[in-house]
Amino acid sequence: KGNQTVYRGNGGGMGTPGYMPPEVILLKKGQRYEPKHWDVFSMAMIIYFMWTGKHPLLEEFENAFAINDEISKGTRPILPTSIPINLRDIIRQMWDQDHTKRLTVNESCIELYKLYEISEVLDKNEHLQLNPLTHL
Repeated sequence: KGNQTVYRGNGGGMGTPGYMPPEVILLKKGQRYEPKHWDVFSMAMIIYFMWTGKHPLLEEFENAFAINDEISKGTRPILPTSIPINLRDIIRQMWDQDHTKRLTVNESCIELYKLYEISEVLDKNEHLQLNPLTHL
C-alpha cells in the first residue's frame, strides 16, 4: 500500500552486515516498512568504504551478528579527519539512526554535488593529474 511493503522473511538481516540500516536489522516478519531510506544509509557506508578502504565496523567486531547488533544500537564507524568536514557532515546525515531524519536520495545528490561545485571553484586554475608517472 503506497510506499510501504510487508516483510515476509524470517526476521531482519537481509543484506550485507555493516551496510544494512538499523531498521532492516530490527525488522520482524509481517511488519510494514518503507525501503526508500535504506539505500541512503547503505550509500553512506559505501562512501566510508571508498574513502578508507575498510568495511564498516569489520575490524572492531568479530562477526556479522555483532556488527548488526552494534548498528541497531547506533554505532557507526569513526570518520577519519582525512575526510573533509563537509563530507563527514553529509555522511552523518545519510546514516542517521532515525530513517525519517536521513537525507533523501535527492537531498544526498544535491549535497554531494555542492561539494563538487566547491571543489571545482577551488581547482579552476589547476588540472587533474591522472597518472603521476606520465606527468599529464
